[in-house]
Formats: sequence, C-alpha cells, structure tokens
Amino acid sequence: TPPAGGTTAFIAPFILSPFSSSQIYAGRATLLRSTNGGTSWTAGNPVNGNPILSIASSASISGTLYVITQPTVTGRFFYETVNSGASWSDRTGSLPNRYPMDLSVDRVNDRIVHLVLSGYGTSHLWKTTNGGITWTSLGATLPDVPASAVLVDPLNTSRIFVGNDIGVFASYDGGVNWGSLNDGLPDAVIVTDLTLVPSHRRLR
Repeated sequence: TPPAGGTTAFIAPFILSPFSSSQIYAGRATLLRSTNGGTSWTAGNPVNGNPILSIASSASISGTLYVITQPTVTGRFFYETVNSGASWSDRTGSLPNRYPMDLSVDRVNDRIVHLVLSGYGTSHLWKTTNGGITWTSLGATLPDVPASAVLVDPLNTSRIFVGNDIGVFASYDGGVNWGSLNDGLPDAVIVTDLTLVPSHRRLR
C-alpha cells in the first residue's frame, strides 16, 4: 500500500518506469515511487498542494518526469522533476488557464512534451520543445471541445492522436492538419485514454 501522500485525484495516475518494470510511479499530492514492484514506496515532496492528474517519464534520463496537477489551489499545473519528485520546477509558462488532462513525452527527446486541455475557447493541444519554458499551440483546427487524451507515435513523432468529447482525431504532419478517426465509434463518444500497442501497432 502506498504511503500517505496528500489528496488524490478521483482517478489516481500511475505509470511503469521505462527503465525497469519493477519501478512504479503513482500520484497523489506528492509523487510516490516504488522500486520493487509496489512492495514498498517512497514519497517525494509535494508538487504544489494539488493532486497529480497525469505522470509521464523521460525514456532517456532516469528520475526526470513531468506531471500535471489540478489547478484548484493555484493556476499553475505543469511541473518537472529531475530527481524523482524530491524537488519540482514550475513549467506552466504561458499555457492557458484551463483544466489540464493528459501529456505525452517524446521517447527520444524528453524536452518535447505534448499536453491537452479541457474547457472551451482556447487551443486544446500544446507542444513544448524545451521542457515547458515556451509553448506552441497545435490545436487551432481541432474542434473546440474538451480534450482528455494525447498520444504521440514513438516510431513516428509527426503522428499525433487526440481523444476528446466527440471522438478521436489524428494528425500525420506534426499537428498542422487534423482528421477524424471516428469510423466505427458511437456518435459523440467521449475518449478519455489512448494507447498504441507496440507489437501490432493498433490504436486503442
């Protein structure tokens, strides 16, 4: 059982480390880490007092992770750690004041991160190439509906998939142009998670 780590999101996030299948990260108001498959846990320091919503790890530098938090106590919500949660750097920058939902870190260059936002009236997909120091909108032509999931193809980073309140949308040119991938899905289905199966390259 993980140790106390402050408040927890309604759906608590956890990921397996890309460096070891026995290393697990889980999110409360702090980042919790297990190095023995969940038998014991170590709690880091609080991020900003809010529960963590999503966690993504660098695949090249162990201990470097990004999290997004609920923006309830403060409007800041995107943070980086380089020491598995012992300390945090605010990288929210110029991102709009919307509810963050998901993030995806490039498998080769961990300074490249994609992030999606809920809400209305602003872009729902953002990209940084410097770990959050600056941000660029990629969602100008996506529907103005809440987005909940983002996935970047690790074998071809120009392929980006976004799940939102009306289905799945795909770009094959790095976010310049977007098309619907909703054939076979119910009308206006809310897509809250996306995964690409490595063995047969199917999107689920």
